[in-house]
Amino acid sequence: METAALHKLTTQLECSQRKMDIITKVSFELSKLVSLPQKLHTILDILNDQFSLQNSMILVPDGEQRQLTVVASHGYDEDPKDKVVPFGQGIVGLSAARRKHINLTGIRRKQHYMAAVSHEGELNFLKPLGLPDAESQVAIPLVANDALVAVLMAESRSFCVFTRDDENFLITLAQPLAVSIQNSMLYDSMEEKIRERTAELQRLSETKDKFFSIISHDLRGPVTSFQSLARLFSHYHKLGQTDKIDSLCDKVDQSADNLNHLLENLLDWSLSQTNGIQCVFETITLPGFLKQIVALYQDSLLAKEITLNLSVEDDLTLQADHHTLATAIRNLVSNAIKFTPRGGVITMVAARHEQLVTLSIRDSGVGIDKQKRDALFSLRGQRTTCGTEREKGTGLGLILVKEFTELNHGRVAIESEQGHGTTFTLTFPGK
Repeated sequence: METAALHKLTTQLECSQRKMDIITKVSFELSKLVSLPQKLHTILDILNDQFSLQNSMILVPDGEQRQLTVVASHGYDEDPKDKVVPFGQGIVGLSAARRKHINLTGIRRKQHYMAAVSHEGELNFLKPLGLPDAESQVAIPLVANDALVAVLMAESRSFCVFTRDDENFLITLAQPLAVSIQNSMLYDSMEEKIRERTAELQRLSETKDKFFSIISHDLRGPVTSFQSLARLFSHYHKLGQTDKIDSLCDKVDQSADNLNHLLENLLDWSLSQTNGIQCVFETITLPGFLKQIVALYQDSLLAKEITLNLSVEDDLTLQADHHTLATAIRNLVSNAIKFTPRGGVITMVAARHEQLVTLSIRDSGVGIDKQKRDALFSLRGQRTTCGTEREKGTGLGLILVKEFTELNHGRVAIESEQGHGTTFTLTFPGK
């Protein structure tokens, strides 16, 4: 009698010691701050070592708590990773929906029995998620802070996955497992945010460097030009050559226009990079709107003897922000003038096509080769080239066109062939 009691006590002590060893090992592993995939595979390895769970998987619910996705598995010939189970379907989905552990045994025997008593012959049972011939399955919901974090599913070809005592012990581990998984999810989220923030800081750093490069390079030209013109004014004034002074006035006016355009683009671009532009959408009547923009470039068109043909449907309207849309179109017109040779033609066409409004600006200019075309809307690409009469620019114009068009829910398309002109097409929603 004493021997039996001693044996029972020894067995209990061994069981308690085993549980303490499991808790210690699990606690040590779960305390590590690692990525979610690494954490889940560690959990499954521990469960296999301590409970002989040769076939197991962990499924994570989506944000809407409608379906579960396998994110880690152990012991399967065919990896079930990324397979999906709807809430309420099968043992796993039912455990998730009810947040209760479920234990099924004798699965194949029950299936055979149901098929035998059915008048329809062989039944179409739900295909098992893991083992096709599983005899037992256990699903345990892992809940932390009153939220379903994951579902642990273990299965076996034997009649039971493990003993009732082990099952109860594993259920007590469910919450620390859930908390650990939740911490890894937060860790991954922080890591992703850090990567995004690092990439954003890198982009901002590159943008800043490019911005200062543009300022130092492109502002120097107009300023130097004004200095040279000032000296010429003084020189011709001393010589009394007023006719020369009159001819310089046109150059001063052109330099001032170029500088003003440059400063406007720099300001608009810097505001767009700091989210300083607030769009106010309104109904814009395009015929008058486009005519006002074209009027701004009459002097430039006359200077290069370029013909600009405007075709716009009567009463055509568009919901857009006046400032950003005007800036985008001005840059396209300026760009077309810049790269169209003397005596060329520019055509602007605005029309409605079903539920869309399109605006195309086609020039008879020099065209763009494919390499430059691919880099038109990025500061990382090749810098802007001079126009047909050595006109200079910042390289910001087309970048603003893309960004401001997208701010107005539109998109930009370009067609060009070197030596045969270029067509830019802006497409906007018609409503």
